[in-house]
Amino acid sequence: MSYAIEIDTNVIDKMAEFSDVIQIGIERNLVRLAEAPVTLSTKSGFPHPATANGQRFTFDVDELDGVRHYFAAFFYYGSDEQHIRVFALTHTRF
Repeated sequence: MSYAIEIDTNVIDKMAEFSDVIQIGIERNLVRLAEAPVTLSTKSGFPHPATANGQRFTFDVDELDGVRHYFAAFFYYGSDEQHIRVFALTHTRF
């Protein structure tokens, strides 16, 4: 079952900080998440207490110069069970 995806403004602002290549990679992974959130995510919690009732989806995106970016997208399932809301995005660069 594919879910509609809602992205909070702070996540959109965070995505805008990256190059076009990385933004496209993030968007593709969020679409992938919306297609199968149950199988691609895990329960969120410590060390992220603010996300304790949410889910976490992790993924990598490679820059053209070979630099790898590691992301964690945090989301909640909608009460209608037909959409997910991405409320946070964390980033580490390798």
